[in-house]
Amino acid sequence: MAVFVTNLFGLFVLNGVILTILVNWVSNRKDRHINGEARYEYIFGRPFVAIIGGHKMVASLVRDLMNGSKCEYVLIQTQRPPEKVRREIASEVKDEKVLERVIIYAGDRTSWHELSELHLELAREIYIIGEPYIIDGSSHDAINMQTWRLMNENIKIVKEEKIPCHMMFEYQSTFTAFQFTDLKLSDSAAFRFIPFSIYENWAQQVLISREVDDKLYYLPLDGVEGLFFSSHQRVHLIVVGMSKMGVALGIEAAHVAHYPNFNNPHTGRPRTLITFIDRNAEREMIFLMGRFRELFQLARWRFVKAPTDVVRPADGKWDIYDTSKEIAERTNKEFPWHDPIQDRDFRSPYYGGYLGNDFIDVDFEFIEGDVALPSIQKYIADACADNKQSVIEYNRAHGTDLPNDTSKTTVGVCLAVAAGAWSAGVEWGPWVCERAKQMWGQ
Repeated sequence: MAVFVTNLFGLFVLNGVILTILVNWVSNRKDRHINGEARYEYIFGRPFVAIIGGHKMVASLVRDLMNGSKCEYVLIQTQRPPEKVRREIASEVKDEKVLERVIIYAGDRTSWHELSELHLELAREIYIIGEPYIIDGSSHDAINMQTWRLMNENIKIVKEEKIPCHMMFEYQSTFTAFQFTDLKLSDSAAFRFIPFSIYENWAQQVLISREVDDKLYYLPLDGVEGLFFSSHQRVHLIVVGMSKMGVALGIEAAHVAHYPNFNNPHTGRPRTLITFIDRNAEREMIFLMGRFRELFQLARWRFVKAPTDVVRPADGKWDIYDTSKEIAERTNKEFPWHDPIQDRDFRSPYYGGYLGNDFIDVDFEFIEGDVALPSIQKYIADACADNKQSVIEYNRAHGTDLPNDTSKTTVGVCLAVAAGAWSAGVEWGPWVCERAKQMWGQ
């Protein structure tokens, strides 16, 4: 009997020890998974895509990759808390079975030891998107390039079909340099270098594809009916906020907003007008002109600083909105336009007009001031209402059936803080909301 009791007691103790060990192992394994410290070797035998970085676009990128069925697994390495990244992805990807195939590793993309755990040589595709500003600061693009260098220094496998490696650039200037400069990035043995900018991609989606979830969502800048050869109207894009998104939107519009009536002398050759409004517009204008020096050696432009005192709607002293004809004739002496082709002071290599006085069909306008200022509000209202009495009087005097408005105006609010963008839209009066062709908010 004593032996039985002893054996029974030993059995209970042994079971308790085994159970404790098992519970601790499961608990530690769960904690390692939550903290991104667990490693899963089995996925490297399956088709997978590697994402390096936890940038704010990571959730939408995972959603698109999984919807496209390009891979069985998505492997993410990030310095952010993995559980927070996992929640962001869950807000975009609703299917629990799909979420189970998203693996998150905690790691630093500047460490080859931690990069090697991703087995990038086995991936179907690689996306180097980097971390948010709070982690990378202003060195986002430089750190991404350091990651690319580490990959190529340590992975020497020669592949017949190179692995696509998409690298995101946060800053438009860096992206432009890598687009048009031969830095011999194609010499990689295993990877094919593909640079991209999230802001340029989004601007192209708004202005070119105009689709969201495979449905037409945005109107073209020239409206549904378009601009014909005989039209006297122009396109006017107002970009509120010279953020990365705002600048990308304006530059993309300068690429695509070209219309046939510019070649018609009987319509006055109307040019597309792109207006940037920002509280630091002068500084951002200088950066933009330095980045696109050749463009601004050809295009007309002006800079205006909005008054901070109260400006009433009927105040003619702040009547800066100019039609295409007024810009061409440069009738506004108080807020003048500059034409590098005709003004010797700008020392443009194209001075003299040997390329023609109408070589570029886009004008640029920079207005410095907060969007909440009454003067800025008046300008936007005038632009959307096309409040030009001279046009109305001309149509009445000549009995023309042309529309009174000379512009098709679109307003894009691209402030860095989304709440500020919504607040700006709410402050605008009915002339903006009713007469603008469309309004966008970042």
